[in-house]
Amino acid sequence: MTTLFFPILLLLFSFGINFFYGSIGVLPIDTFAHFDTGSRILNGEVPFKDYWTTSGPFIDYMQSIYFYFFGISWFSYILNGSVINSIISLFTYEFFKVINLKSKFAFIYALCFSILANPSMGSPFVDHYSSFFSLLAIYSFLYAIYSKKNFFFFLVPILILIGFFCKQTPSAYIVLIIIFSSIVYFFQTKNISWLKIFSISSILSILLSSFYLIYNNIDLELFLTQYLYFPKTIAESRLGTYDLGFFRIVKDFKLIIIPIVILAYFTFFKNNEKKIEINITNMMFCLFSVALIFHQLLTWNFIFIFFLIPILCGIIQSNIVDKFKYKKIMVFFIMIFCVGSTLKFHERFNLERKMLKLENISLKKSIDSELINIKLKGLKWVTFYEYKNPELEIKIIKDSLEKIKKEKRNAMLISNLQFFESITKKKLNSPNRWFENSVAYPSPENDHYQYYILFLKNLIIEKKIKVIFIETIIHRDHDHIINTLLTKFSKNCSIKINMNERFDKLDISRCLSDLL
Repeated sequence: MTTLFFPILLLLFSFGINFFYGSIGVLPIDTFAHFDTGSRILNGEVPFKDYWTTSGPFIDYMQSIYFYFFGISWFSYILNGSVINSIISLFTYEFFKVINLKSKFAFIYALCFSILANPSMGSPFVDHYSSFFSLLAIYSFLYAIYSKKNFFFFLVPILILIGFFCKQTPSAYIVLIIIFSSIVYFFQTKNISWLKIFSISSILSILLSSFYLIYNNIDLELFLTQYLYFPKTIAESRLGTYDLGFFRIVKDFKLIIIPIVILAYFTFFKNNEKKIEINITNMMFCLFSVALIFHQLLTWNFIFIFFLIPILCGIIQSNIVDKFKYKKIMVFFIMIFCVGSTLKFHERFNLERKMLKLENISLKKSIDSELINIKLKGLKWVTFYEYKNPELEIKIIKDSLEKIKKEKRNAMLISNLQFFESITKKKLNSPNRWFENSVAYPSPENDHYQYYILFLKNLIIEKKIKVIFIETIIHRDHDHIINTLLTKFSKNCSIKINMNERFDKLDISRCLSDLL
């Protein structure tokens, strides 16, 4: 029973902290990224065909399962994020045990990890999930090496595939790390017994991906453009414009870089008497951490990878063998560094909800989203848009929902409030998961812009769209969305009506003949 105490406590804590903090505050573009898409899959819709998908299709399917069993609600939605936080925290605890940390130390480091992992967002989020499944792939690879059980090699390609269909990166970087580590492992051990099962799993993963596309009748070019070609242009654009200065990187990631440097020291200068398993562990997590820093630099999001700190600290402690002078003092300072860093970032990202842009806003003003609809019960609503008066924002949103629900004609929704379809139970045929300039869809300067226009055109024709509801916040910031939609229409064939302070209504019923 004592062996289950720490895992059970960790399970309850990691679940509860995500459930609690994940239900405070809203950043519509990210908070609801998989809400409507999860329910749309239950209604038979397919990513890539029914909405433009640059990331996250696996999370959509995962969320649809939660909605199927627990009903469409905020509870089911935050349950997804809370369960993944528990799973990845438990596997982290087991990983620490595998590298020979005592249970009490494994628990403390895993507890810190659970605080810094998913609660910063709380709800399902593509960068978090791709990183977590990539981390599980590394755990599986290392556990196979430590336990000599080749079955865990079988899991590695499957976990990478799942991570890739959460988001292309950082999972793509992890493929390179695992290939490199496999080569090192082979030359150090001359063991190839694992290679067969690893290869079988890799082939199976490719076949599963192909089967998904064929079964859902997804055009290959459609898939490649949305999930590979267009996202590649985003990365290239950011690489060309982002300041990757050394001092800036050190400033932003110093509390991650410090343990990376220490671990690299153990890897390259103190590894003579260590087993191959420890050396590969050190090497993989140095590379994994650098890959996540690189990924973070390209995302332009708030930093979410501070969960690396407890992992790196735990691995460093596993390198401090008994014969090290001042071992207890070294372990003490590692622990202080880890716990202190965890408390620092817990305050910034969990308590202050920085990833939701709420760090300078009083969260006491938040109100229960049940006022919008019972399906959102439990979510404390406050956004940086209307943080002074969330009651007014909710009133406007509720008015918008009622007016959209009354519309009998086929409609399309262009909004980051991606819960409207789930609440109104009306097909709103949103062409995107989210609406962000040059990221969610190609901008006019992008080589794939005309392909996106064609996708929108075909979607409007296929769904026989007569009315488009447009969130004015998006309209103001991204006029080219509207220009894209109207590109093929005759001049003045559409009628725009201001519905309320938040939404415009665009009647395109007279424009459809221009698209045929």
